[in-house]
Amino acid sequence: MGHHLVPDRAVVLGRLLGQRRCAVRLRDGDDPARPSPLAEQLPEPVGKVVIGSDGAASFVEAEGMEPLDADHVYQLWGVVGEDKISLAVLDSDPTTATFTVPDQVTTLAVTEERSPGVVSSVQPAVAAGPVV
Repeated sequence: MGHHLVPDRAVVLGRLLGQRRCAVRLRDGDDPARPSPLAEQLPEPVGKVVIGSDGAASFVEAEGMEPLDADHVYQLWGVVGEDKISLAVLDSDPTTATFTVPDQVTTLAVTEERSPGVVSSVQPAVAAGPVV
């Protein structure tokens, strides 16, 4: 089996459809496996990322991420100030991806890109959530 992640934080990614959708982070100490009451207020949450105290992270839920054709991938970005850094290119099952979220990252965002992914995106985010 793969790396066992001990969650420290969880980020729920909300779908962005024409207007900014805000997602929530569970408070430290909350059980990331238990749904947050605030997360239930999100319009169309698409996934949840857990982040360990060492920055190791993975998707634990991604049911809302629609399958893409073979020419496209989802790409996960970490936002630090005005900069976006690529954290992972996600295949048809994002829950298999592991990645690192640096401490400076304030927001996670997902874009749809042409395969095999890009160095810098000009695409709008299809989902996002703050890391606070």
